[in-house]
Amino acid sequence: RGTKVLGCVREVAPEYAVVSLPTMLTGFVRREDGGPPLTDVLPGVNSVMAFWVASAETETVGRKAAARGGVMQPSRKRRIELSPYPAQVNSGLRLDDYLRGGSGAGGDGPMVVRGRIA
Repeated sequence: RGTKVLGCVREVAPEYAVVSLPTMLTGFVRREDGGPPLTDVLPGVNSVMAFWVASAETETVGRKAAARGGVMQPSRKRRIELSPYPAQVNSGLRLDDYLRGGSGAGGDGPMVVRGRIA
């Protein structure tokens, strides 16, 4: 929870969106209660943008394995809920970190500016 990730928007509907994440994971965005439709919030399909991980849950489910003679084998199912809203995605960032070229609290590290390291 609270991690920031880059994801590629795969599908956008008014109530939900599906996002491809690194390492072949999939994330989901749900419309906030009373919020605008996600088709108005998110860019189009195949757009890459930053997301904030709101929750990540893993549950064990059974599934049949044909190679095992039809015996139920445990499998893990992950559900990653994401938020595209700037208030969460940009949390922890300060303007003076960018003005000084800092990388957070110390201000001594490199900074990415328009695709290059400054």
